[in-house]
Amino acid sequence: SPFQAPSKPLRSQEKEKEKEKEQERVLVAQPCADPQPREPLTDPPVAPPAAAPKNRVGTRLPDGWALPRPWGDWALGERADLSADDVRREAACFADYWHGKAGADARKADWEATWRNWIRRAKPALARSPPGLNRQEALEARNRDIVKKLLEKDEVIDV
Repeated sequence: SPFQAPSKPLRSQEKEKEKEKEQERVLVAQPCADPQPREPLTDPPVAPPAAAPKNRVGTRLPDGWALPRPWGDWALGERADLSADDVRREAACFADYWHGKAGADARKADWEATWRNWIRRAKPALARSPPGLNRQEALEARNRDIVKKLLEKDEVIDV
């Protein structure tokens, strides 16, 4: 019934607890099994002082943001298929996108990392065909430009 006093532990439960306590005493009393002498403890190596942690609070892209030169240089090195004009175009798209975005998603803790991801995900220049041209026409136009540049250099092309 609900009004009964709590029952006393069983004798088998009491014996189990006694065995556990005895095993703990034996483990504590045993000397270390490693007979080899140990080196004296020393202070752990000191790590160099860490740089001040970056501000992890997100901020919006500043008004009037312009692509920093190192960011543009990185983009040109990361994506050989992009020209300097392509990188400038991506920077303009980047700024427009983030200035136009509202809410918490528009705040970033690291704008440089956001730029790197933007460039990594940018479509190749060939995939962005000029308005009015399909992919084949864009490819043909690109090939014509390459031939024109080669002919301007007066290089001999051995076919």
